Amino acid sequence: SSANLIDHGVDGLLSAFNPECFADHVSALVRNPQRRQALSSGARDTACKWTWDTILDSVIESYAMTLDRRNTVRNPAIAKSAV
Repeated sequence: SSANLIDHGVDGLLSAFNPECFADHVSALVRNPQRRQALSSGARDTACKWTWDTILDSVIESYAMTLDRRNTVRNPAIAKSAV
């Protein structure tokens, strides 16, 4: 979800799922070029952290966690031996 990728007020803005909230954020940015520039810089900095290596590491970690949960559900003995 976008909430996992965006740090509200640092590299973007999160809004409730309604047009009024979104319009409020856009209007505020139109009226405040310094804030707009700060969010732009923050977004650029955040985007630069996401190299293909970090993306691949994240995908592999997600798969490993999914497989671990799956094995624990299928074989409760694994969960007991890990304790």
